[in-house]
Amino acid sequence: MEGKFKEAVSVYERARDSDAVVRILIDKLRQPDKAGEVVRSSRSTTAARKLSMWCRENDNPRGAIEFLLIAGQRSEAFDLAAATNEM
Repeated sequence: MEGKFKEAVSVYERARDSDAVVRILIDKLRQPDKAGEVVRSSRSTTAARKLSMWCRENDNPRGAIEFLLIAGQRSEAFDLAAATNEM
């Protein structure tokens, strides 16, 4: 099954569908670091929002703040930074 997901990632990368790539990397392959690279290079707000939610759920406030900023959610990023002492 993992092979199929890796193949799907390759297909979506060729199609430049970063949202789908990030979704599979997080939900199926559990590769948040690679998903972060994709978000940083694509600047996709949808993918950034998804990755920020993953970071929150997995106790990574710094990552969540970074990806909220990429997603254009400045106020939410500021509130999270204040609440988690990451100012």
